[in-house]
Amino acid sequence: MILIIINLHLIICILVWCKLLLSLCLEKDLIFLVT
Repeated sequence: MILIIINLHLIICILVWCKLLLSLCLEKDLIFLVT
């Protein structure tokens, strides 16, 4: 059970990081497009 909880936590963390990185990249692209 503990392993499953740890795995879920890791997956959620990875997903959040991916979202952050994606949003950062998109913002940079938008800035490049605007300027």
